[in-house]
Amino acid sequence: MQYKIPPAFAADRLPALDGIRAVSISLVLFSHLSNAFKVNQQTHFIIEQAGVLGVHIFFVISGFLITTLLLKEKIHTGNISLKNFYIRRALRIFPVAFLYLFCMLLLNALLHLNIPLKCFLGAAFFMGNLAYFQGNWYTAHYWSLSIEEQYYLVFPLLLKKFTNSIDWLLIIAIFGIVFFRALAYSGHFPEWPFLKLTGLLIYQSDGVLMGSLLAVAAFKNWLPITFFQKYGVYITLILPFFIWPFYSNRIGIDALNPAIATLMIALLLHSVIIAEQTMLFRLLNNKYAILVGKLSFSLYIWQQLLTGIDGKLGRFAQFPQNLLLIALLAWSSYYFFERRFLRVKNKFH
Repeated sequence: MQYKIPPAFAADRLPALDGIRAVSISLVLFSHLSNAFKVNQQTHFIIEQAGVLGVHIFFVISGFLITTLLLKEKIHTGNISLKNFYIRRALRIFPVAFLYLFCMLLLNALLHLNIPLKCFLGAAFFMGNLAYFQGNWYTAHYWSLSIEEQYYLVFPLLLKKFTNSIDWLLIIAIFGIVFFRALAYSGHFPEWPFLKLTGLLIYQSDGVLMGSLLAVAAFKNWLPITFFQKYGVYITLILPFFIWPFYSNRIGIDALNPAIATLMIALLLHSVIIAEQTMLFRLLNNKYAILVGKLSFSLYIWQQLLTGIDGKLGRFAQFPQNLLLIALLAWSSYYFFERRFLRVKNKFH
């Protein structure tokens, strides 16, 4: 087999990942908390885009991490246990995702939040990235969970069956998404139901695909480790300034830009992990960043409840008390509920 575990990826918990998660969730929180502030349309668009960028950083991390873990398993055991993988993912995501939906069902009945049944169904079955299941703030964030769950459903099967050629499958998939977007932007997208559904399902999957490709490239020793170690300081300083112009379509080609932006996010992620002497590495590994990163999934789930602007939750959804309540909800959810399932999850390795 062509794969070898890079020394920087040998640890059970990769350094700086929690810190990068902290940056991602901070962008999302900043975007959603700013809904209540009066800003001009251009400023609002920039803030909104910053929040979506935070989600795409999560996508890159997710693709990178699950691929790294699966490749390590393949190297150590000679096989990939799909059963154990799906159990681990279910125990990490389902408990808090369904707890939130259960709470929203109750609040919908008590406070008349006007959440349609189709929005609950789209969230519960992780199809929230399809337009039909969208339309309500309180379940809107499940679009990103849907993309990740759909990816988790398909990618491990492909990696298990096509381990040695998965790199080319990922590259083809990335170019396929770019092609779909180019068709959509040009107005020439064929009205074929299956093709249209496929396009909608993979439309924003650049991040998870690019994260997986990064992991494969690292395990196949495609990346110049010495270069990243030597110039990691400069890479971590320069790349963030290039990510935003491409991501916000200020330069480049609209259909291609998300792929370019997520590629740079992936390279930044790799640089931070490899180049441990950088200031950014130290910032991302301080105890506060690690705590926020550890709570990032919980924060992402619960923040939606208290960042709406319909006024149904009164002062609880107003800044700054909503930020404090989000932090309290996420902390309580993680330490009193989710950790019970995480302890069980750790048995399936």
